[in-house]
Amino acid sequence: MSREGSGLGDLSQTALRTLAARAAESARPQGLFQDPAAEAAAAALVAELATVPASRFPATADVVRTRIIDDWVEETLAGDRGRGGGVLNLGAGLCTRYFRLGPISGVWYEIDLPEIVAVRRRLFPPVPDHVELARSVLEPGWIEQIPPAQPLLLIAEGLLFYLEETAARELVSRLAAHFPGATMIFDVLGPAHVGRHREIETLDGLAAPFHWGLADTRSIESWDPRLEWRRDESIFDRCAERWGEGFAGLRSLRQSHGNRIVQVRFRSCRTTV
Repeated sequence: MSREGSGLGDLSQTALRTLAARAAESARPQGLFQDPAAEAAAAALVAELATVPASRFPATADVVRTRIIDDWVEETLAGDRGRGGGVLNLGAGLCTRYFRLGPISGVWYEIDLPEIVAVRRRLFPPVPDHVELARSVLEPGWIEQIPPAQPLLLIAEGLLFYLEETAARELVSRLAAHFPGATMIFDVLGPAHVGRHREIETLDGLAAPFHWGLADTRSIESWDPRLEWRRDESIFDRCAERWGEGFAGLRSLRQSHGNRIVQVRFRSCRTTV
């Protein structure tokens, strides 16, 4: 099926690449994670996935990033267990983390563009306390639909660097204002990716450029006084055996080129946005 036939635009098509990588990883003997929902979704979208060129490096980056974020999400939820919080997955794409990690004590929200949510609703069975929001994360008003429950975990995987930096800053500030005390996990790219007008090899031909990057993830605190940096981790610091030849060179570039996972906490603050 063509991109037009799939109903997915250029940026939304990036969700197919990530789905393909996770499904393939789940099928590997001794893979980094088991993801039957991703495998089933990939089987249902086999025609659409045929339009996504294969490339080992981006797939490795996707699955290592997934493993790190899964670990951090499980750690955070374990610490909050029984306190009635929830999860907000921003720019959910075809993410299957809800199914992969199991139910939580609160509501798990997924938000993405209407065309993506329409595909999600065809692929994934409705589940109580698993809510799909068909909205752009940049639209006004949707944040107020979600109660600022405590604790709340927000996830933005493979999202923020596709936004203009000003839009990313404004979104994070809006989230911090509405969800004081919440934790947010997201990923950033190194500054070498800034200004790129084409994605890396797998996304050849898709108009999905990267817009900004950070060499020092602690500088995220300068975006808003409510942001408290907690930790970060480079994808190149995990799963050395999966990167193949040249891994030492990759690690040396992790500040300027690498994908880093970042965790921040939203401080309570009276600063007006």
